[in-house]
Amino acid sequence: MEAEAPSSGPGRTGPRLLQGLPSAPFAPVTGADLDRMTGKLFLADRAGRSAFWMLLTLAAVIASAGVVADSTATVIGAMIVAPLMTPILGTALALVLADRRQLLESVAVVVGGAVLVVVIGWLSGLLSPVPELAATNSQVASRVSPELVDLVSALATGAVGAFALVRSDVSDTLPGVAIAISLVPPLAVVGLTLESGAPDQAAGAMLLFLTNVTAIIATGTVVLLLYRVRATAVAAGRRVGHLRPRTIVVVGALLVAVTVPLGVGTYQTVRGQQVLTAAQPAVQQWARTRSWQVVDVTWSQGVLQVLAAGTPPAPDASSLRRALDDAGLADVPARLSEVLGGSRELPVTAPPPRRAGSLRGQEVDGRSSGRSHPGRAMPPGGRGGSVRWANGPPPRGGTSMAGPQTMTDPGPDTGPIDYLVVEFPPGSVTGEGMPLLLDLVDRGLIRILDLVFLRKEDDGGVTTIEIADLDGDGSLDLAAFHGAASGLLDGGDLAEAGTVLAPGTTAAVLVYENVWAAPLAAALRRGGAQLVAGGRIPVDVVSASLGAAPAGVGADTEG
Repeated sequence: MEAEAPSSGPGRTGPRLLQGLPSAPFAPVTGADLDRMTGKLFLADRAGRSAFWMLLTLAAVIASAGVVADSTATVIGAMIVAPLMTPILGTALALVLADRRQLLESVAVVVGGAVLVVVIGWLSGLLSPVPELAATNSQVASRVSPELVDLVSALATGAVGAFALVRSDVSDTLPGVAIAISLVPPLAVVGLTLESGAPDQAAGAMLLFLTNVTAIIATGTVVLLLYRVRATAVAAGRRVGHLRPRTIVVVGALLVAVTVPLGVGTYQTVRGQQVLTAAQPAVQQWARTRSWQVVDVTWSQGVLQVLAAGTPPAPDASSLRRALDDAGLADVPARLSEVLGGSRELPVTAPPPRRAGSLRGQEVDGRSSGRSHPGRAMPPGGRGGSVRWANGPPPRGGTSMAGPQTMTDPGPDTGPIDYLVVEFPPGSVTGEGMPLLLDLVDRGLIRILDLVFLRKEDDGGVTTIEIADLDGDGSLDLAAFHGAASGLLDGGDLAEAGTVLAPGTTAAVLVYENVWAAPLAAALRRGGAQLVAGGRIPVDVVSASLGAAPAGVGADTEG
């Protein structure tokens, strides 16, 4: 940085960046004001440096204790004591004066102070009996998801701080500025969350700190320029460097850099409000039907947090997942926590893929095979045909009381997937078995993937039937199955199902996952086993076989 020699008289050319600034309402500071500011911000003497580090250490201890205790009053006390704003404003003053040495020293003090507070926070976390995370601590939660409004607040607070620094007559506002700007508490949260194993939350708290620092430097620089601090320094005979335009550009670029993640945080907050609005009724209804109570429903770090309490046994977490899916929140990850128990993750439901082919020739574990299963309703190679849809093809990825109707390639924890084609005589479709089917779903034994009703016309054509048409008089309770379409069934499958129906009959085509068998199937797969044959033996065949067996045979045999 080149020095600007002090000069006076009509021929003097003022600092380039100050040309054209209005003379009011920002009157230039005096030499005494400049001496006061540099003495306060640059920590030139040993007494000032020692006081700074002592106060900062105590403020870090107080802030960490306040966060661990979840005490707002204690955290505010740490804000008042914390002196970290001094070197940050010193950085702004060094930028304005283009004083490279003081700039580097001020930045070094800010970085060193930040490291000190993070370390103290991390050590405090070692003493805490429980992890300090956003899900259980409001002080942490309020500092790990910064938004654009935090930047606006920091800009205003930084301007007030710089104004109070320049104007000695309003310096009594500095304690309020210290409370308004959050510097030490976010750093304490960084240390605590790092010790608790939550680096994502630590990153959010660090973003809040960097936002505040950048805003203070930016607004401090503007205020000091408006008050002609450079001109005063030149008139007072101080050595002032050449302030290059790129320096201001760098400060502006840093401000833009923090704006991008803050914008993302703001979007997540808005998204969180939408999720909470949709989730609250569904979660409350889920809890009431199981005689449990919802303690709290929150949105944190992109996850819906549900805290519930009740008498054992604990409700099945999958039932809450289904309730959220029915509320249109299939893409929202959730976590169910019990007041007197642990937490269970409820991952999002995968979107339905566009699958090539159909169910024909596929084993239940998703591997293509040409084997024909005994008793199979849609045998491979059956006569194809076309399907006349009642109101267009069924929607892919719909939802129903039966849970999320989406399916990806079966994973290692997928249970066997079966299908049924049930034929009803003309005019005799009843809902007698539907409550029992829903009971199997509610107990977590099966998961319905597809349910389609067909009619085999007298001319051999196959037409789909809307559930609403079957339940037109309200005698059948089929509304819970509306939208059960995973994408596994296509028109070819339904046409193939029609080949086994008698003309004039109605049928239900049901595809479901045997959730009860998923742990066994997963264990067998891990052991290298694979399904080589399977199927069902018709009941009449079993009866005939047992009836023909000699006395005593079959008593100890399953079949």
